[in-house]
Amino acid sequence: MTLTVTPREVMQLAWSLARAERAFSFVQDWTPGPTYGRQRRASLVEKRALFANALRRAWTQVKSLVARRRAAVAAETRTPAAIRAELEALENRDTLGPEGRARISELLAALPYAEEKAAQNDAKRELIEAEGGRIVTVTFTKADGLERVMKIQPSALRSRVKGEAASPSAQQAAATRKARHPHLFNAWDVEKGGPRSINLGTISRIASRGTVRTYA
Repeated sequence: MTLTVTPREVMQLAWSLARAERAFSFVQDWTPGPTYGRQRRASLVEKRALFANALRRAWTQVKSLVARRRAAVAAETRTPAAIRAELEALENRDTLGPEGRARISELLAALPYAEEKAAQNDAKRELIEAEGGRIVTVTFTKADGLERVMKIQPSALRSRVKGEAASPSAQQAAATRKARHPHLFNAWDVEKGGPRSINLGTISRIASRGTVRTYA
């Protein structure tokens, strides 16, 4: 997801907004005289004024778009709990300054996205885990941006790891990983014969027992 917009894109949007206005081509002539009330072609001065207004609107739209993109990206990489913790730390400062206030705005914008993403991830996890020992085919995007299709057995991993038989330190490490990375789902790759971690947020398709669910 691109987090910046080029000046060229802003100008293109401004031209699009300006040309969508009927007054960019034709206007009513209210100048006293024989042409009063008639339609005429817009003058260069009128077009420039209309474009200047369209350019201001374009900048406003672009700023809003970039803010939404940044919020979405922040939500992809941060949990709601982490965002709330940072918000609380910032709000408890004696002084914030412009950077602190800007950061709070970013976090407040990111929080709804993070909450929505976390809820969707929880739903995906529950859906996959409910299949138990059945084969589930998941389609997801890897860290390198490539799409991957994997057949997994949700419950098979438990029989192949130590679990409660592991040492206390190993159990603690596993619990810490789960707490820090709630978006990761550990499963057994049926075809490769090994454990895999899948980012729930990148799963776009889950198929099992003839039922297919897709995600945007």
